[in-house]
Amino acid sequence: MAQAVRKDEVRNTRRAILDAALDLFSVHGYAGTSIRQIARAVEVRESALYHHFPSKAAIFEALLHEYGPGKTERLSQLDLDAALVGGVQACLRTMAVELFEEWALPREQKFARLMMSEAPRLSTAGIVHPAAILGQSHTHMVHFLEELVRRQLIRPGDLDLYALEFMGPLIMLRQMYLMMSWGLTDMRVLKNQVEQHVHHFCQSVKL
Repeated sequence: MAQAVRKDEVRNTRRAILDAALDLFSVHGYAGTSIRQIARAVEVRESALYHHFPSKAAIFEALLHEYGPGKTERLSQLDLDAALVGGVQACLRTMAVELFEEWALPREQKFARLMMSEAPRLSTAGIVHPAAILGQSHTHMVHFLEELVRRQLIRPGDLDLYALEFMGPLIMLRQMYLMMSWGLTDMRVLKNQVEQHVHHFCQSVKL
């Protein structure tokens, strides 16, 4: 029992560190935020923070993984037999709509805006390489599409291009509706456009 409680405390502290870092990075930027500020926000000693993350860059990389590849890793754990009961289009529509429901969350939007401002500087400085880490998302999507081809549910083709064709418009819709908009997003309109995109994609790759 004591060991289980300890593991919960470790997870909770790690979560608090990531949440506090995201808040501080979004206000002060990566360079303008110190480990001391993050530790103070979480109310832990700096030495305790280093127990969870060896550096500020490691904290940023953890955020980058969580809000990027961490989502598409679920594809490798998906019960495809259950997900495909309604067909490929229904499966992809559910996947895309659930993705937008997550993207609409305040912390997701905060991180996306942070990436727009900080990623180029961090990459140039050699601190973290967002493109390499986010490329994992593309790889997970390619593997998922490869399985659909193997099951003869979509036609064979350039899977890298398929992944770009599926995710590219979704990322553009995210920019238009969730990151560039100054008003409340009408999720019904957004979901309708997402469904139209999924339908168009499925028409282009069907056997």
